[in-house]
Amino acid sequence: MKRLIKSVIKWGPLLYPVIKKIMNEKNKKEDYSRGKNAR
Repeated sequence: MKRLIKSVIKWGPLLYPVIKKIMNEKNKKEDYSRGKNAR
């Protein structure tokens, strides 16, 4: 468990922007489909 936490601390800053980008893309797609439904 300790090693997992250490690797998260090590790789977290590198993975964070990637995860954030993926989440943003997902939110954009959801917003787009929601906008289509609202119209």
